[in-house]
Amino acid sequence: MAVMEQRLKQVEGDPSLLIRNQYRLEELRWMQTTGAPILENRPW
Repeated sequence: MAVMEQRLKQVEGDPSLLIRNQYRLEELRWMQTTGAPILENRPW
């Protein structure tokens, strides 16, 4: 959590794009290692 807070302080402007891309990369890595799709409904 502290690492994420440090990253957010370094980002100028709105950090939401950075966070969204970070989760997307983690999701893609997980899908590649397990071969399974993500089974969650996203409200957005």
